[in-house]
Amino acid sequence: MQSPLSFGELVNSLQLKSGFNDPAYRERWNIFINEALREHARVSPWAGLEDVVTVTADGGRYLILPPFVDQLVSLLDTTNSVPVMRAGDWDRTNPVPFVAGTAGQAFEYDKIGEVPAIRSPSSYIWAASSHSSDNGLIYVTGLVANSGASTTNAINTTFKEASLTLTGTTPVTLTTLFTKILTISSVTDRNGDVIFQESGSHFSWLGRSQPSSRFKRIQLLYRPVVGTTFEVRFRFSVPKLIHDSQSPPVGVKTDFIVDHALSLHWQEQEQFQKAAAQAQKATKVLSDEARKDSAFDEPHNCLLPIVPFDPYSDPSF
Repeated sequence: MQSPLSFGELVNSLQLKSGFNDPAYRERWNIFINEALREHARVSPWAGLEDVVTVTADGGRYLILPPFVDQLVSLLDTTNSVPVMRAGDWDRTNPVPFVAGTAGQAFEYDKIGEVPAIRSPSSYIWAASSHSSDNGLIYVTGLVANSGASTTNAINTTFKEASLTLTGTTPVTLTTLFTKILTISSVTDRNGDVIFQESGSHFSWLGRSQPSSRFKRIQLLYRPVVGTTFEVRFRFSVPKLIHDSQSPPVGVKTDFIVDHALSLHWQEQEQFQKAAAQAQKATKVLSDEARKDSAFDEPHNCLLPIVPFDPYSDPSF
């Protein structure tokens, strides 16, 4: 069994195997390692990557999933004890009940994309970090209402960019009054999570390793009544590795991370034969692990030794 490697040890291994140990190249190794981690989750999800969470409907046609949800696996209406099946496109193929917002038991859902906040603001929003040392910039883009005289809503709306500077755990108010938030992002790493609030309630969230705020959003047909609960089976967003002391999630095969990161490195260097060979090694790590898991999944499977038949040991022979 391979020993788990920390992020710093992964970087050291890559530098040793490739010969690229220039400190200026460290950022590229960071990118390759995190891309390899994401690829591992896509190709071979490890045990513990999936979990369930309960979400309660607010009476609208959408469900906003928590920020740690990356992929939706299944959806169950626990109030009515029925599964909600994946369908979609009924807002175009059968728009009447969707447009009317007909209330009832939800029986289909459609993945509708990602949003940076759980709702559109109705007042000024403010942000604060969970760590006292954070003082970086947070950038917000969105739509604001202007003073145009036209009654056309599109003309009355302006696209605008704004920013605020964090002051640790002290709340900082965004002085621009947005009617709709389109992006919330940061270009610097933080030591804590950034919480956004409006009128005393949570509005958005930006994890310390995330460059932008994002929530998965799904739409339902029919529109569930307030208080309807749904059990969401999902896969976690893979946390980005930043600090040397961090380790990949439990279950990740670090041999795959090293081999796949090296493949990305050699591809960037246009050493395509080396890249292909390294990619094959990475694939073999996961395929070997899959065969081992299926063979030793006791008590369902068990490998038994083959004992040659010895006729002289059988008295009846």
